[in-house]
Amino acid sequence: MITSSFEERRGRTVSLSVLVSDIEDADAGSFELHYDADVGYVTEAEKGDAMPEGALFVKNIDQARNGVIKAAWASDDGEVKDGELLTLEFRLMHRNRKNSTDLDLSNVQLFDEDGDPISFNVVDGDVKPFNGKKKASQKNINSNKTWTIKFNTPMNRSTLNPHTITVTDDRTGEKIPVKVKMSKDKKSVTVSPVKHYVKGSYTLTINDQIQSSHGDSLKEAVQLPFTVN
Repeated sequence: MITSSFEERRGRTVSLSVLVSDIEDADAGSFELHYDADVGYVTEAEKGDAMPEGALFVKNIDQARNGVIKAAWASDDGEVKDGELLTLEFRLMHRNRKNSTDLDLSNVQLFDEDGDPISFNVVDGDVKPFNGKKKASQKNINSNKTWTIKFNTPMNRSTLNPHTITVTDDRTGEKIPVKVKMSKDKKSVTVSPVKHYVKGSYTLTINDQIQSSHGDSLKEAVQLPFTVN
């Protein structure tokens, strides 16, 4: 999957990730990422921690300003693991009054060590202003607060991670490292800080990329502002 980002300020650079989860025996692969270049373009692309150490990694961002980048990798030292396959920096331009774009992964291929194709699911993303549900701000929250998010149906574990459920420092705009843990029945998750929150204002965001075990996405994203004293 390619992560989404809620941002509406022209000139800002947002961080995106291509994530892999629950994929076994993947020793090589390739993909293209397409988007509307009037909205912005990829300025950097680097391999992430999910790619095997020593893997041959090739990227082509020559056409980034035209709305497409390409990446490929191969390894004889190990398989892709869960996590970030690729990290991207995306600069917002907002030409022609456009401020949102889909992020479409296409021509995605994964292969095992014998060169046989591996099946997988693709989750596309987007960069856009936040247009979901904003809940009332919560005050006087403890610095080690654990949030519990409940769902009406079992959820797809691979779409629930610290990239689709985030906590952002409202002052700096930086994401706070959090742990996201799913319950045994897959109907709830807990979100807790890796380190205690410092005094300040934060926003918990639940991304609409999250899917149920049947592949249905959330109807809308949700944000919960909160203040730690």
